[in-house]
Amino acid sequence: MQILSKFFSKAIIIIATLIAFIGLNANLFQSNHYPHLLGIYSWLIFGFTLVVISLALVFYRHLTKYSTKTLLSLLIISYLSMLITQIIISHLFTVSLVRDPFRVTSTAMQLATSFSNHFTWPIYFSRALNNINITLLLSQLLSFSHWLPFSLLTQVKLWQLFLVQLIVLVTLLNIYLATNNLRLVLLMQLWFTFSPFLYTYNLLVFYTDAWLILGFGVLLLGLQLLFKYPLKRWQKLIVSIITMLSAFISELIKPNFIIVIPALIIWLTILSSAKQLKKSLLLAIIGIISMTLLAFPTNNVINKAVGFHADSRYEFPVQHWIMMGLNQKSKGAYDNQDAKLTSRPSTLQAKKQQDTQIIKQRLTKLGLTGYFNLIIAKLQNLQNQEKLNQSYIDGYSKAPNWFLNNPNQINVFVTIFTKLGMSIIFILVIIGLLSVFTKAIPKIALLASLVYIGLLLFHAFLWESNNRYGEAIIIPLFFLATLGFQKLALLTKKYKFRHLPKFMALASLGIVILGWLNFKPLMVNADYKTTHPFYGQFSNWGGNFDYPAYQLAPKKTLHQDIFLPTSARMLVVRTIAQQKGIISLKYQHQTIFRQSNFNKLPTEMNGDSGIRIKHRFKAGCYALKYQNPTNHVIKVRLQAAPYALHNPPIDNLNGHKSFIFMFRK
Repeated sequence: MQILSKFFSKAIIIIATLIAFIGLNANLFQSNHYPHLLGIYSWLIFGFTLVVISLALVFYRHLTKYSTKTLLSLLIISYLSMLITQIIISHLFTVSLVRDPFRVTSTAMQLATSFSNHFTWPIYFSRALNNINITLLLSQLLSFSHWLPFSLLTQVKLWQLFLVQLIVLVTLLNIYLATNNLRLVLLMQLWFTFSPFLYTYNLLVFYTDAWLILGFGVLLLGLQLLFKYPLKRWQKLIVSIITMLSAFISELIKPNFIIVIPALIIWLTILSSAKQLKKSLLLAIIGIISMTLLAFPTNNVINKAVGFHADSRYEFPVQHWIMMGLNQKSKGAYDNQDAKLTSRPSTLQAKKQQDTQIIKQRLTKLGLTGYFNLIIAKLQNLQNQEKLNQSYIDGYSKAPNWFLNNPNQINVFVTIFTKLGMSIIFILVIIGLLSVFTKAIPKIALLASLVYIGLLLFHAFLWESNNRYGEAIIIPLFFLATLGFQKLALLTKKYKFRHLPKFMALASLGIVILGWLNFKPLMVNADYKTTHPFYGQFSNWGGNFDYPAYQLAPKKTLHQDIFLPTSARMLVVRTIAQQKGIISLKYQHQTIFRQSNFNKLPTEMNGDSGIRIKHRFKAGCYALKYQNPTNHVIKVRLQAAPYALHNPPIDNLNGHKSFIFMFRK
């Protein structure tokens, strides 16, 4: 039994190492969104990654001179620097929330401020059943913070800021429990301080991903405490309860947390065969598995309690996400055409039958070789975090001018630093995994590896995938990276590093200069191939889910002033396809665009289309008008929310109503 246990332990480490190599390759040499960053930039990022790791080793050795008190002071300074930066970013930037996060946030605000027992759930939740719980959670948080003298949107930002601090705290505690080394904890905090990871999407958008990161982190933390430390009975009880509740909440919020069940069963079996299974740990694991499973019937209880009833016209079957995960063209990522395909049948049973048939067809077409290549592509997609800073962010409704003047360049810089940060982690993870392969594998490292490969393989083999799903296991990755850094520090212990800092400083300067010399022509070549959203409001509340269009009375006009803080190359306005009406855009009383009788074919499932106004837009105030010249009511696509989408809103309308528009550069 012990031989079999060792074999499986080694196999887990080998699989985790191979997947980490795929992750490193994806962040360095793959780019779906910025292909112009490949080539020389891949090698520059790789070189800079090695420089940063080398300098970290020098700094780590230098830290041995400092007392515990000094190390704590440096840790606090680094943390406060990060926190202050996060507060400033959160204050300066307001995201144009789109799709799922927008619907979750808006509905949560309505629930938190509703005094009626007859709240009607939007049709959207019939398709996104798993987002009911995160919506209810946010509404409860907003009810709790209603006494604060801030707007609802600011309160949402504050709760997300608080959640990010919990992620940092849980990560640092995991690192300290694993190593009892404050120097490593400080280095981890410095990664948070200088990496964009907690300054962009994870800070600015309230959604399920940060909760899942926290859920896996608390799981690792709780089981570390129970496995490694001689706790008192009441301490074991508290740790077990917190870990079980965390698992329960995580599963309610994000169903893919279920991968902890097979991971824990395998880990439990290995511990048992090695005779390292404590009774308190066994009970805790049984409790975690039970609470994770309990989340499934609890979903039904919650839905009934809040009066939610799914509409089968919009509900998607499980087969849909499996079918989408087998889409060779999209490499298993979300595909709008697949969503349209599943939407066509009118009943849930018909959708199941259709999608099951498509699954069989796609598997047959892929064959073994095609399926293997698709799995590799999905593993790359799951771990490549180059576009994390723009997830669910289609521009901003509020941002400082220094950003709006150069949004594309700044986003590329953020992507480069994200790739750098993730490459550092993956290199250290690989070293950490290889370092434990020839030894008795630490059982917590084995657990971290199981969680890491469990989530990624679940999506790679079975489900739709994207990089947001992959970031969920970042805390187990941090844990494994710490092992790698410790091994590197041990291997280089005999080296004096006398001239290394000077050499690395020169190397860094050379890399930065070379990168900058290539950056300007790179941006010039990339900028005019396409445009990118950067300022406006494109939330499109209820799009594709029967949200009623605004009824514009005969001979009436809708008017909204839009202040553009900087120049732009294009304005996109969402409209209803094939309808009568006149849209006009004026700048300083001069008409720069006017169009009537829209004959465009629908581009969205709800019959929407859009107009693209190409113009050399200058900074200033633009008047966007929609006129109804007919003698009958016409439909107009507007958006509304419990918070101000754009200031000012459309004149003389209640409910923060705004046109759906976005400027692009």
